[in-house]
Amino acid sequence: MLKIKEKIVKKIKEISGVEISWQDFADTPNIEQGDFALRCFNLAKEKNQNPNQVVGEIAAEFQLAEVKEVRAAGPYLNFVLQPEHLA
Repeated sequence: MLKIKEKIVKKIKEISGVEISWQDFADTPNIEQGDFALRCFNLAKEKNQNPNQVVGEIAAEFQLAEVKEVRAAGPYLNFVLQPEHLA
């Protein structure tokens, strides 16, 4: 799971131009929302934009083989991993 998060961090930096912190990752309240989430408050602050706007932009562009789906959920990005990467 750590390697996938490293790839996500790199991809988000490519999309946004902003380095994110591991501290911004969190568990989702329930598994139906995703395997884990990324809090985008600090990212939005760095970009001087509304968190919901930043989340929408990243979710629209984000593609990574290990990630089945990225869901915008308010100021959070929820990540659903491909089943083979859930070990």
